Amino acid sequence: MAEDLGVITPGVEKLRDDFGFPGMKVLQFAWSDPANPFLPHNHPVNCIVYTGTHDNNTTRGWWENEVDARTRGFVNDYLGHDVQDVVWSMARAGMRSAGRVFIMPMQDVLALGSSARMNSPGKRAGNWNWRLPLDALDHRGKDALLHITRLYQRHPDQQPKR
Repeated sequence: MAEDLGVITPGVEKLRDDFGFPGMKVLQFAWSDPANPFLPHNHPVNCIVYTGTHDNNTTRGWWENEVDARTRGFVNDYLGHDVQDVVWSMARAGMRSAGRVFIMPMQDVLALGSSARMNSPGKRAGNWNWRLPLDALDHRGKDALLHITRLYQRHPDQQPKR
């Protein structure tokens, strides 16, 4: 895959496409206008969709601490309902994408807030300290993730044999 985030030149896009590398689509970057390439309806098949990355806040932390009223309104309008559980609303949006692969960081599966953020670029200390709790696999998030993985036919058992 190619990390094609930030300022990307046409040459970088050509290189990515010439080699067939999937690009990245991060849902937290999507909420400016309907033409935004990070919105699920604009995703190409050859991409990897993320709720967020190691350099972003958790989805819950982003929603609670970084999203302004205009963005919140656009998210609600796009999804067609007032978001009550942003983590699973974003997960469902990512699963519905045409993108070939969907990735959800464990902090999002566990619906953790900003205290579980992995990395803050430019911050000199305090990064990369989050660890997966020992009881994490007993969390309801695993069942929710399995449910939507099957619902949107992304489970390996639902894929055609090659």
